[in-house]
Amino acid sequence: MTRAWRWTTDVVRREVHGSSVIDRALWMAVVAVAAVRLWQAIPFGGDLRIIWFAGRHLLDGEPVFADPYFIYLPSSALFAAPFGLLPEDVGVGVGAVLGCLAVIAFAWACVRLLAAPAPQWLAPAVALAVLVSHAGGDLITVANSEFVTLAMLPFILLAAARGRWLLFGVLLGVSIAVKPFLLALLALPLLAGRFRALGVAIAVPVAVSLLALPFVADPGAFFTTTIPNLLRGQEALNNTANASLANLLEYVGVPERLALLLRLLLLATGLTAAFLRWRRPGGDPVVRVVEVGTLLLLASSLASSVVWSHYSLLALPVFVIAGRAGSVTGRTAVLWPLLLPVFALGYPASMPGVWGTVMVRVGVALVLILLVLSLRAALSRPAADAPAAAARTTVAGRTGGTEAHRTAERGPAGNTAGRRPVRAE
Repeated sequence: MTRAWRWTTDVVRREVHGSSVIDRALWMAVVAVAAVRLWQAIPFGGDLRIIWFAGRHLLDGEPVFADPYFIYLPSSALFAAPFGLLPEDVGVGVGAVLGCLAVIAFAWACVRLLAAPAPQWLAPAVALAVLVSHAGGDLITVANSEFVTLAMLPFILLAAARGRWLLFGVLLGVSIAVKPFLLALLALPLLAGRFRALGVAIAVPVAVSLLALPFVADPGAFFTTTIPNLLRGQEALNNTANASLANLLEYVGVPERLALLLRLLLLATGLTAAFLRWRRPGGDPVVRVVEVGTLLLLASSLASSVVWSHYSLLALPVFVIAGRAGSVTGRTAVLWPLLLPVFALGYPASMPGVWGTVMVRVGVALVLILLVLSLRAALSRPAADAPAAAARTTVAGRTGGTEAHRTAERGPAGNTAGRRPVRAE
């Protein structure tokens, strides 16, 4: 913990001292937009109130899983307990602040760890774009503990790219214990034949959940209530904020069996592309891991019953690595316009007409991104190792601040009141 804190403060210090006037202006804009997002989120609380109630119920010895909106592992209730020690509004406010910081950290880490070396201004620019977008605002305003797992995603991918599979397993296991948002990444060590890492990633949430069960008043309800609710997709699919393929197909009247077949085909397409891309190990390992990881996450999410707009942030890593040699997003121009409906700056949640709904706008765009990414990743040949390394050296020489980039790239992964009835996760 001390080492991680020291690394964090060192990175912040380098980020401040090594920044230009433009960089500082962008970071000031990030702070301003973050303040607006918090002003929107704190009074509302969104699904963070569900987390607070779980922690409070655990501390009071009351049933936790009786709440149909608390669809998490028992370990999540244990992590929610510290919030339950605070008054409801204070606990929700603290959660919103942490969520906002996690969104900024996620954008920063994607650039500094995965796209590095990159121009110094790119990290605050990406953080600003994410905060302003509907997806980033949705994550801060109405989402829950997913902000923890999302902030961990760049570190998890970097650990796999560097062959630090034990660290990968620990980080992924902790993220699953908080919420199984990145569960599909369990396929990465499976593809790599790193079964010890796979075992660690599974053992961590299982162990923490078993530790939490004796403190939960209704442990049996996790199996009789929570798991069935999760398998049913948490709620009715006719929610115009739900961008899953299942909801899109139901909306246009596709028969249930045909819709299930199309969902399975979409899942099979993403998994097959991920497998084929992994089978070609040449080129930049960061590009390989990020592309495969993104395919796994997008395919599993879109084929599930519920997809919220902030799920589109899972695609951010594969776009920020466009400057690395051999990246699919750097060679496929058609992918970039598909980001506009997903990350449209200032785009409201709904507009008149069906094409203005989050369901259609985000769902169709993400399905197209997955299909194009799958096709290109499955058929394209990765760049050779030498050109990739040469390109990184050239970029580093142009951008300056390479020591800060190298330090950021090493990171921890390189070292050792009411409920929301409409949406809940």
